[in-house]
Amino acid sequence: MFWEQEKGRLFSGDQLTGKHNIWHFLGSDEQAPFTLTYASLKKLAQKGEQIKEVYPAHGKYPLSLQCLIDILECFAYELAENYGKDIPFHTAMGDAWQHLYKEVNLIYSDERLEEFLGHPVIRK
Repeated sequence: MFWEQEKGRLFSGDQLTGKHNIWHFLGSDEQAPFTLTYASLKKLAQKGEQIKEVYPAHGKYPLSLQCLIDILECFAYELAENYGKDIPFHTAMGDAWQHLYKEVNLIYSDERLEEFLGHPVIRK
């Protein structure tokens, strides 16, 4: 991500997108773990109203700050409570799960989720 403080613009890359996939299913050596992503997003949220526009790598832009609020809610509690309802997501790079929450479209592996939650993922 790149924060252009003078103009209040955040260039978020793939971390904040409007209805596009946010990928978290490769190993931690290839992508930041959920915990680092979540910590980074919480730090951004502290800027609050200083962020005027969010420019994602994909989709329509600029986005409102609501995209940041939505993904923080997803990581803070919603994902842990509802991951059991997620649907399989198949890619050329491997199998994953798709979690939808408001504008968040998170693609993740059980390994990455277990790392974040600190306990095994149980699916019914």
